[in-house]
Amino acid sequence: MKGGSRVRTTEALIGNYQAKNVLHLAKFLPDARPTYVYDPKRFVISFARFLVASCLKQRRYKDALALVLALIATSKYIPDSYWQIGQEIYKHILPSELPTYLRSTISGITQPRNIENIRALLVYQADHDLHSEMDDLLRDFEMSHEQYPEFCQLYALHLYDQWQRHPDEPPPAALLQWLIKAYKGNCKHRLIIMAYLKVLRHENDLNTIHQITDKCLASQAKHDPELLSFLIHENFVGTQWLAQAIQLCHADPVADPSVIFDKTMSVIHAIPFDDDKYQEMMFERARLISLRLEHGVYDETTMTEAQKLIDDLDTFPAELQYKIAQFMQQGDLPLTLTPQLTNDQSRTLKRLIKAVEKHAADKPSSDRPTKGPKRDANTPKSQPRKRKTAMADTLDDSSGQPKRAKPRALQRPKRPLKSNVWHKYIATPYLLKNQASH
Repeated sequence: MKGGSRVRTTEALIGNYQAKNVLHLAKFLPDARPTYVYDPKRFVISFARFLVASCLKQRRYKDALALVLALIATSKYIPDSYWQIGQEIYKHILPSELPTYLRSTISGITQPRNIENIRALLVYQADHDLHSEMDDLLRDFEMSHEQYPEFCQLYALHLYDQWQRHPDEPPPAALLQWLIKAYKGNCKHRLIIMAYLKVLRHENDLNTIHQITDKCLASQAKHDPELLSFLIHENFVGTQWLAQAIQLCHADPVADPSVIFDKTMSVIHAIPFDDDKYQEMMFERARLISLRLEHGVYDETTMTEAQKLIDDLDTFPAELQYKIAQFMQQGDLPLTLTPQLTNDQSRTLKRLIKAVEKHAADKPSSDRPTKGPKRDANTPKSQPRKRKTAMADTLDDSSGQPKRAKPRALQRPKRPLKSNVWHKYIATPYLLKNQASH
């Protein structure tokens, strides 16, 4: 702008960019024209980005693709920002050309930022069972990306997935090498920890297994139900960590049972009867089942555990039966009989409620109130209580002197007048007096 006095209109600026064949904005939104702008190039690019988002929202993928290509031509729209938009567009316009597009974005973005593009291409190939192409892709970038932990994780999980298709065979040596690299790069990656422990068990490396499990249980497993359930289910830890599993079940009672609930139940079932914590764990078992039922969880696993609890209640000690029944009666268990339940679910809940009511009414003998110790035959009977007389009311028990009169405030109030007395001495003279005055 010459001298800063002239303000060029946006329409003229856009026409200038149209003449350079950079952005054909008039083709997409010809009627929307702001009056002026001080930074025309920035406005055009930001306005085109807005149009791309609008086209994607309206599922106008061809127009969005044309705008993205125009933005790329300006060299102001870096590939890191647009490649995911192009991936979404290719999925709906040319899904067969998506691998070619993703491969080009990997080459156009510098490392290690292109690892996300490699992951997207691997996901596409895995969805279409292109396992040989996955091997070729990872080998192509093995030398240039092996120093990045994210790439090591991708390579290790790919090799582990291939080994899981043939679990009877020994794991390849390359799998253990890539798992070691991935674990050193990120020791808190859940999938890497699971795969690493299974391979170490196959290699019978117990020392490394104990080091990894102790580290996980000390920090990460406290807040990761899936990792803790894996460690318990695969017998990498004993029952000393069962309290953490029970705490996680209480924290999320409506979670999928495969995450932590069914594994916790299997460990509780394995506790022997002569164990010191048997009754405590059986009570926790009943608490977890009752908690899920109170929250409206009626999946197959929960109802199966409820059925097992009904069958096992009669085998528990009387004190434990009463304790469990009292706890379940305090909850909202009777309110769970809703019309949405199936016949089997309703039948199981009715049996459970009936068993709870039965054991709650059968109070153990140790908790029942006693009548006191029995009187010995040689113990003399107590003397009958003497009836008080009028003289006994006025004399003191110890000295025989007359008792002091009670204060007026502590004396018994006088009895009210009977109704006939009230009419004779109060109501009737008052009425007669009023009639005489009138």
